[in-house]
Amino acid sequence: MALRSNAKVVHLTAELPMVVGPAPEQEWLRKHENEYRGEWVALEGSSLSAHGPDGGQVYLAAKAAGVRSPFLVFIEMDPLPCGGW
Repeated sequence: MALRSNAKVVHLTAELPMVVGPAPEQEWLRKHENEYRGEWVALEGSSLSAHGPDGGQVYLAAKAAGVRSPFLVFIEMDPLPCGGW
């Protein structure tokens, strides 16, 4: 018994914006990481929306502040040393 399908194949394409340079969140982290060592930070673009020692609470505070999808990251106390090979 052969199965027949009348399905059509549709190819979707989307134009993605060209990104030049670091993302706003990465740039913010580069500039401010020393101020927030040992804490969670929630960012929206290049703006800090919340920070603190508890990641869950920081996320909830960012959401309560109206951030739809916060960029959440923990900033280590001491950066790892970089040893070249």
